[in-house]
Amino acid sequence: MDMSLDGLSDPQFQQMYDDEFQSSLNKNAHIDDFIHAMVQIMVKYMKRCHDRHEKVVEFRQPEELNKLISFELKDTPEDLATVIDYCRETLNYCVKTGHPRFFNQLYGGMDIVGLCGQWLSATANTSMYTYEVAPIFVLMERAVLRHMGQLVGFSDGDGIFAPGGSLSNMYAISLARHKKFPTSKMEGLFSLPRMAILTSKHVRSKANQKKFLKPLSSDGAYFMGFGLNNVVMINCDAKGRMLASDLENQIIHLQSQGIAPILVNATSGTTVFGAFDPLDEIADICQKYDLWLHVDAAWGGAIILSAEKRHLMKGIHRIDSISWNPHKFMGCPFQCSAFLTKKKGLLEECHGIPASYLFQKDKMTYDISYDTGNKSIQCGRHVDIMKLWLMWKAKGDQGFTKKLHHAYEISNYLTEKIRNRDGFELVVEPVYVSICFWYIPTAIRNLSDGDVKRRKLSQVAPQIKAGMTKRGSMLVGYQPMDDKVNFFRMIILNSATTFDDMDFILDEIESLGERIEFVQNDRLYRLVSRQVGDMDNSFQELVDQKFQHLYDDEIQKNFHQNPHLEDFVHAMVNILIKHMKNCHDRSQKVIEFKEPGELKQLINFELREKPESMAAVMEYCRQTLHYCTKSGHPRFYNQLHSGIDVVSVCGEWLAATVSTNMATYEIAPTFLLMEEAVLRHMTQLIGFHDGDGIFAPGGGGSLSNMIAINLARYRKFPASKLKGLFSLPRMAVLTSNHSHYSFQKGSHFMGLGQENAVIVNCDSEGRMSICDLEDKIVHLLSQDIVPIMVTATCGTTVYGAFDPVDEIANLCQRYDIWFHVDASWGGAALFSDRKRHLMKGVHRADSVTWNAHKFMGCPFLCSVLLTKTKGILQECNEIVAPYLFQQDKMTYDVSYDTGNKTIQCSRRIDIMKLWLMWKAKGDEGFTKKVNHACELANYLIEKIRNREGFKLVHQPMYLNVCFWYIPKALRDMADDEIKRAKLSKVAPQIKAGMTKRGSMMVGFQPVDDKVNFFRMILINYNTTLEDMDFILDEIETLGEAVKV
Repeated sequence: MDMSLDGLSDPQFQQMYDDEFQSSLNKNAHIDDFIHAMVQIMVKYMKRCHDRHEKVVEFRQPEELNKLISFELKDTPEDLATVIDYCRETLNYCVKTGHPRFFNQLYGGMDIVGLCGQWLSATANTSMYTYEVAPIFVLMERAVLRHMGQLVGFSDGDGIFAPGGSLSNMYAISLARHKKFPTSKMEGLFSLPRMAILTSKHVRSKANQKKFLKPLSSDGAYFMGFGLNNVVMINCDAKGRMLASDLENQIIHLQSQGIAPILVNATSGTTVFGAFDPLDEIADICQKYDLWLHVDAAWGGAIILSAEKRHLMKGIHRIDSISWNPHKFMGCPFQCSAFLTKKKGLLEECHGIPASYLFQKDKMTYDISYDTGNKSIQCGRHVDIMKLWLMWKAKGDQGFTKKLHHAYEISNYLTEKIRNRDGFELVVEPVYVSICFWYIPTAIRNLSDGDVKRRKLSQVAPQIKAGMTKRGSMLVGYQPMDDKVNFFRMIILNSATTFDDMDFILDEIESLGERIEFVQNDRLYRLVSRQVGDMDNSFQELVDQKFQHLYDDEIQKNFHQNPHLEDFVHAMVNILIKHMKNCHDRSQKVIEFKEPGELKQLINFELREKPESMAAVMEYCRQTLHYCTKSGHPRFYNQLHSGIDVVSVCGEWLAATVSTNMATYEIAPTFLLMEEAVLRHMTQLIGFHDGDGIFAPGGGGSLSNMIAINLARYRKFPASKLKGLFSLPRMAVLTSNHSHYSFQKGSHFMGLGQENAVIVNCDSEGRMSICDLEDKIVHLLSQDIVPIMVTATCGTTVYGAFDPVDEIANLCQRYDIWFHVDASWGGAALFSDRKRHLMKGVHRADSVTWNAHKFMGCPFLCSVLLTKTKGILQECNEIVAPYLFQQDKMTYDVSYDTGNKTIQCSRRIDIMKLWLMWKAKGDEGFTKKVNHACELANYLIEKIRNREGFKLVHQPMYLNVCFWYIPKALRDMADDEIKRAKLSKVAPQIKAGMTKRGSMMVGFQPVDDKVNFFRMILINYNTTLEDMDFILDEIETLGEAVKV
């Protein structure tokens, strides 16, 4: 449909972020117009991605982009016409990863059904930790993990979806460590023998001792306390496959040194060569020496779906665990990574830590074994399952098999062309769909094979890459490997790519390569200066075919010509808009709750070999939204996130449509400049005037807090990066008994041990006790235990308490301890004159965690780690990856690349939704939201004080209101253990009643010596004073019906 933007000029709609206006989403036609206008921009972008007349990238230097787009944030909001322009400009200058001539990364293409699934996840806006808040998504995850496990050969395994392959691989390290040394969970690595991880030289690298040129497991090994020196690299054969003989020699050598090897990492589909390690031989060795065998199949996992190519992973059923990234070859929108293990129950045994506000054992609505939060190292997890499950339903195993065979046909064609064309030379004989080759210009072709030729040849690929980037004609990666100088690496995975594209690529490389002028000084080179026109597109147009099935990939190639696909997208959007409206309609239930067994009868979650029709796909989407929890409903108070921010949701849809990562400026130029602007604004709000930051991998506060622990450890013991914790003194992290459980999980996961997360007592209002903090520090020092970090919380999870930041800063300064503030929930208090005093002294912290998906209302997840020490993130985390972070790039200043500031290789684009929302809202919009929530909280508090049967648990400081309902039958009982036992049963029964009714959702939990009470979280701007009255009435009605 041709979506006119005229409706947006209506004066009433000039400022959508008048929240009074947004609160009428279910009645306001202008909002429909806005959403469809945004979608039309995205649909146009999708068509451009499939059109070879379009450039792959309209490249601009950072300085140029900063002039073209106003990235900076303001106090005041900007109008919606400007917001839409920002989206157009973003898409104009971003890299089209869906373009058939994008070969730069291990992902590419555009899967329309998967994309719509991701849009649906953003609209549903929930987390994966419990069945209660993600019932349908938890069952989808179970079905997909079961299917993937069966494909691998795990008949009764387990698994979890993780935010990227790096963290999936860390899960493997964590389980291997736990299996070999289970005491490490509580005690850490300090008293244990030195351990080692063995992996090939050709695994996925983020990581030489001096420059940290190490492989896959390096980032995980360092982060988890092993140290880079304890990642042992195994030699490879000429094809890049691990040598089993060298593996065994290294194991024997380690054991002779008293070092305990705990994990062998084999790779199926190495990042550069696409090599497959010999799994059967490696499994024999691991069995012989009792070592955990993990396979990183992030890139090559899809091979399992092909009977013709499955032999490359022969022996896969014998492994202990596997990482498999569907966002790579399978084409799922970025980011989607699965970790699978054959050891059922081990994930929860290893990572489980009680969190009474989430994982109550006395829930009365469902079997709590369906809760997944204790299998994860995170608290909140992004819903990455919907997009994969939906596309697998539409595609079936057959669709992925067809895609794989198409990629092999293209790869074989290209390989033959390279073999038979002057100037081109294969680096290695390919076994997968990664084709590595040199282009050798005529000027150096006849030079003898010596250092002079090598130096000249090493300069060729960077220059050609610069030329293609400036033209926008295509994107192909390059890197050196071992003794091989820079070569091109072509990744073939887009089903829209044709043989003609391969001819074009070789012609373009030759054309650019022959323009390189070598000066007699071997270190100088440049492209001959001449006018470079637009790319020549002389390809035969693809023949239009009757639209029979979206997942006939021949049809999907013609997206830019096929109106049926656009109709499908808009039909899906209408389903999503209807859900948004339902979320604002109080006549709608907060949840249509069904037990897991009932939902399995209503929806066919299982995956099949054959595809299903598009009508079935759309019906699955309707069912998903019908049975999911409406976290945007004005009566949803269950978690620390709620509401639907329409501009931000559209920002999330746009990021999903672009489907790229945040590792380098080369592939995410506009997004990195957005992140830079938002980080600058947030650090200024905190008081870090020359600080630094990173949006956390996976978007969650748990990982942001772990990054802070990593920085604190590195600052105190920089040698830990190489040597690990084995030779260092025992360390401790101090945190209050009301802080988030991620500090305990993080201490375990990072090798410090859960026992070394030292718990500091709180006062009656839930604030950290300064006296007890100093006592604990003194005691630790007397025991020769080094306190490396103190964590204050601004907005505790249950009470919403704010620790005395200024006083804690004094102690940290006195004892030279890193001071971290977890403001995941309370950071938005900085916007409000009424609440800013609660964070007095926050500018004195060394680091701060702030979750924009919580009070600020950004779609789930969006978390940032800020630090006042500029450069420490990169110094701490930097590990060279030549295929990503080339220092000889010719197109831009590589300091704009951010991949070395993070523990992950890839990060999803969490910045777009926040930046766009902040543009439309301004600081003023968040101030208004905080003040509105304060008014609601004050009203509710007064009602509770003055209403019989209700009793506050404590005096609220923020927007968490905790209270008991005491039924009449209990009110006159003496305050003894009998009454406490009865009262503890009240909240679970009322919660079960409200859930089955679908009338509202309010959380409950015990804390310290206080039995189960309700915790109301007030976030949603659409919530009113009348809703507060409704809640109390409903609780009383249900409470009088409970059996005590």
